Amino acid sequence: MDLSWVVKKPLISEKAMSQGGNTYTFLVDEKATKGEIKEAIRQFFGKKALTVRTAKTGSEKKMALGKHRRMIEKAGVKKAFVQLKEGESFDFYDFPKEEEGKK
Repeated sequence: MDLSWVVKKPLISEKAMSQGGNTYTFLVDEKATKGEIKEAIRQFFGKKALTVRTAKTGSEKKMALGKHRRMIEKAGVKKAFVQLKEGESFDFYDFPKEEEGKK
């Protein structure tokens, strides 16, 4: 089953990384279920998630200033908090290095 639409990107911020334990935060599609998120993590990252918690943020309305004042609406997102078992972690900053011969 193709689950490439489920996980959009990992959320790497100071608040997200201070969750404690082995909990990581991802931005996911709003229609994704906890089971689909768990399976997508296993399929793409090769890690088994112990628990998956989700939270939706509401849309945010704000006044755009300028020549023509208008209300704009920032769309809400869905976050997934994925907990891994002890000793496992994601290496988001560990990118493969290019070979020195290639440019």
